[in-house]
Amino acid sequence: MPVPNIQVDSDEEENATPKVKPKPLINMPAIGVSSDESEESESDSDAEDVMTAEEEAAARRYLSGGAETEQRRMSSLDVYLSQPQNKAESMIINRRLSMREEEEQEEEERRRKLEREREEEIIMRKAKEELRAETLKEMQKREDHLRSVLPPFNIESLDEKQLQELLKSWHKQAKELEEQRIEWEERLRRQDEELVMQHRLVTSTRSCAFMDEFTLVIQINELTMKLVDIKGK
Repeated sequence: MPVPNIQVDSDEEENATPKVKPKPLINMPAIGVSSDESEESESDSDAEDVMTAEEEAAARRYLSGGAETEQRRMSSLDVYLSQPQNKAESMIINRRLSMREEEEQEEEERRRKLEREREEEIIMRKAKEELRAETLKEMQKREDHLRSVLPPFNIESLDEKQLQELLKSWHKQAKELEEQRIEWEERLRRQDEELVMQHRLVTSTRSCAFMDEFTLVIQINELTMKLVDIKGK
């Protein structure tokens, strides 16, 4: 079947207007449009300028290199930025917390030091009171002993001569007591020396007796060994 030859003028092809008018990718403001034309084409321009969500997303991908961006692999920086970042605490807050903790520690140490000092003060006060009570007790004991040894006397009714005679008698008695004290100390020293000598003598005697017994045992063992050797021969 023969194909019909249809010829179209090039001028008609060039001058042919497209049936579908392309929509702009980005909303651009109208420049140099008069008020009359804008009023007439207001409804048409509103309908044409409104972009759907898909068209707007496509336009954004196109402007930012959409196809390449979608197909490109995520770099380590993108992965790091996509992760939730931990919010760093302020150094001022940390410093305030550390200063507060240091102050609390210092306050605790100061309180413990005051408690130790208070306890030491109480212990020292008790020790002083006990020492004072012990001293008073010893003094009272000594006074009681002196009162029991010395007879009571009244010097108000004595004249000067009687007082001198009383003092002389006391001095003589003190000398006699001092001589007795020296004599008793000498006796005690001699007894200590005798005890030391007796102890040394007993120790030497025991050691000699032990050595004699040890020597006797050795001699008996030697004789026994000799007898065994003789019988063996």
